[in-house]
Amino acid sequence: MRLGRFRHNANVIRVGPCGWAYKDWDGIVYPAKKPKGFDRLAFLAQYFDAVEIDTSFYGPPQASWTKKWRECVKGNPRFRFTAKLYKTFTHSRDASAEDETNFKNGMTPLMDEGQLGALLLQFPWSFKNTAENRSYVVGLHRRFREFPLVLEVRHDTWAIPETLDLLAELEMALCNIDQPLFERSIKPGSEATSSWGYVRLHGRTRGRQCAGSLKTFKRWRLSERKWRQRNSNDQSKRARMPEFR
Repeated sequence: MRLGRFRHNANVIRVGPCGWAYKDWDGIVYPAKKPKGFDRLAFLAQYFDAVEIDTSFYGPPQASWTKKWRECVKGNPRFRFTAKLYKTFTHSRDASAEDETNFKNGMTPLMDEGQLGALLLQFPWSFKNTAENRSYVVGLHRRFREFPLVLEVRHDTWAIPETLDLLAELEMALCNIDQPLFERSIKPGSEATSSWGYVRLHGRTRGRQCAGSLKTFKRWRLSERKWRQRNSNDQSKRARMPEFR
């Protein structure tokens, strides 16, 4: 794997869905009657310039798969993939050395061509801010430091300056999420801790997937504009993003 290939242009915003192989998208996102040789990913690459690989959460992808996906989007030179880290690292937290090797091998085709925009470390709400869990995040950074890393945490114990300082020191991005607000969930808005950012729209409805309303998208767009304007001359890694409710 060639290291140091990931570079992020602060003036580029890429938008895309999480995953692409959904049967219920037929007739809505994809045509109901598909022509011969129709490929869902190639179709999406005509309209989006990013996609989050969801299957990598359930198991390390094979290199043959990522090579094929890379070919599917070659018509869009702006296109980038992001990928969720395998859940044995973030949920059960019992990953083996073999898991690590297999996952890295599967991501290599995308890394080598500079097409992996980020590796998402997505933790559950139960992953709270404790000394043990902070050490675990640092350990994951050490194991996957050749990747552009993004941390997604959902419990509001992480929303303190010390956490943000740690991520800035690690040059790890913080995932800004719009999620159902219950109990002690992190609220949307937050901070930038690296030279690139990552936003995930879970929606505000518990128990079902919801991308959010047009009003939500407009709020995020306004937030991004204000953040860019506010920090256009800021050379520090940490930059505050305006919050909204």
